[in-house]
Amino acid sequence: MKYFNNIKQIFIFAILIVGVSAQTKAGTLAVCPQGSEGDHAFRPRDISKCVWVVNDHNKKPSSRSEVDYNIYCPGRMTQKDVNRVGAKIVSGTPIRNQAQHKMNPVVEQHQKAGLVPHYRSVPHRYEYACWLGEKHSVATHFKLRVYATPSGLSGGRNCRYFGSQNGGIAINAVMDREYKCSGLFHNYEKGNTVWQHAKSLVKRDFIKEIKKVNGKACILKTTDIQCDPCTKSDKLIVRVKTVSKASHCPANTYGTVPDSGRVINLGGKKCLDIHAPDIRRNGGKVQMWDCNGQPQQQWTLKGNALKNSAGKCLDIHAPDIRRNGGKVQIWDCNGQPQQQWTLKGNALKNSAGKCLDIHAPDMRRNGGKVQIWDCNRQPQQQWAL
Repeated sequence: MKYFNNIKQIFIFAILIVGVSAQTKAGTLAVCPQGSEGDHAFRPRDISKCVWVVNDHNKKPSSRSEVDYNIYCPGRMTQKDVNRVGAKIVSGTPIRNQAQHKMNPVVEQHQKAGLVPHYRSVPHRYEYACWLGEKHSVATHFKLRVYATPSGLSGGRNCRYFGSQNGGIAINAVMDREYKCSGLFHNYEKGNTVWQHAKSLVKRDFIKEIKKVNGKACILKTTDIQCDPCTKSDKLIVRVKTVSKASHCPANTYGTVPDSGRVINLGGKKCLDIHAPDIRRNGGKVQMWDCNGQPQQQWTLKGNALKNSAGKCLDIHAPDIRRNGGKVQIWDCNGQPQQQWTLKGNALKNSAGKCLDIHAPDMRRNGGKVQIWDCNRQPQQQWAL
């Protein structure tokens, strides 16, 4: 009887294996995107054939947490491939759903929630075999991780004075002001978001008082969200110290109102800087450094030229203008394409469409390398002027 039971178990197991194999060949267990036929590397033109299936745990976009999207693309993909495709999807490139309808689930779902999506990473990637009819195929599944920021808080328009205020605008005085903002700040990019809106609110509400005392308002890094978690809105405490125009702000400062002329990287919170002995030298080294208000960190965007305090222009070594890792330097202003810059959102783009970038491991290091790179919306390419 025991022998009979073993045979019966083996028979049932064999039926299950055959059933699973049949389902896989029919394509019901593995998503097999069009264009997967054969064993080949992913082709960039095939991004429109990538398929979105479902968010992990059917999670809805939120400014409080990240969302993972399950994406399936034809062919074998390297990590570089999935990073590039993931960034393009987040920026709006349409793909398909399982019904083969063109769409962009990332952008559409976030827009419905009043959010702007941003590429975070691709934490998982693997290749698998599948079938399109009778044709053996190879495809890649990866998880696209996305974070979000509110789309409705631009310029502090949705923030209103809410509660107590301590201090006021006077030289060497510290002032707190409490705002209620009808939207949610994102935890992961809190420093970036808080700084931008605090700056807008101080400009909106206090610029006349600041000018009357001939000073500047230093927005302190103790400016923060005081309501966490919230469901519909965040309370923002804006903390500023007013100093004279000739004085330096404290070390724990995001930036100033009026603008100090600094170019701040929002990822590492360091300033675009010139190696001090090079401030008037063609080919002078451009680097990242702690913000200190010194002349080597003073910049002015005039037209499409970014000029330093000595009248030199931010420049790309001419042969490098379209090359990832291209050298960034200062040079006599000459109006050439290698000195043309445009601020789009938080990206500084050159005339060839590359973005001002920090070598990623250097983002928080004094002396960090500044270069140009394909635009990818990563923190090392996010700037505030």
